[in-house]
Amino acid sequence: MLNLLAQDSRLNVISSPTLMVLDNHTAEIRVGDQVPIQTSSTTNTSSDTGNVTSTIQYRDTGVLLEVTPRVNAGGMVVLDITQEVNDVDRTTSSGIDSPTIIQRRVNTSVAVQSGETLVLGGLIKENNTNDGEGVPYLRHVPVVGWAFGSRGKSVQRTELVVMITPTAVTDTADAREVTREYQNKLRGLNLPSQPMDSAKANN
Repeated sequence: MLNLLAQDSRLNVISSPTLMVLDNHTAEIRVGDQVPIQTSSTTNTSSDTGNVTSTIQYRDTGVLLEVTPRVNAGGMVVLDITQEVNDVDRTTSSGIDSPTIIQRRVNTSVAVQSGETLVLGGLIKENNTNDGEGVPYLRHVPVVGWAFGSRGKSVQRTELVVMITPTAVTDTADAREVTREYQNKLRGLNLPSQPMDSAKANN
């Protein structure tokens, strides 16, 4: 279903991080950039130049996944999950010369059978816009005003869906199966040849 929606340009996979972690241990993966944010500024009034000193902090953006699993004997996996998707946008709510961080965060504890997919939540954002343009005053005249202007309406809806599939690896055979699965996914990639491999081939 996800592949069909992606082919129809109705779905975009932001990220699909994968983690391997021991039972009852915490793993974390971050995929993104660190963005500088101005937190404060100070002006030195004792000098003629009026030097301005700014304090900068770096905020993580992109995709963050933090998970702590606990597996019981029946194959049920209990997960403590923190999932964040942070984007950078231009600041319009204030005059501060610093970007705005758009944060979408899910923090929850769930239980799911090993190998099953669980939907953590859908974060919905909908923007309704009504536009009107035309000749001033004339476009508001009843009956004939439509001839001197135009109106438009747009609706933009974005829904972020977070899904997770835990798989319990209980023995060496399961570990090899997981490794084989990801090796198969990489077969379609054209990896650049390494100079060491070329040297060995020439020898």
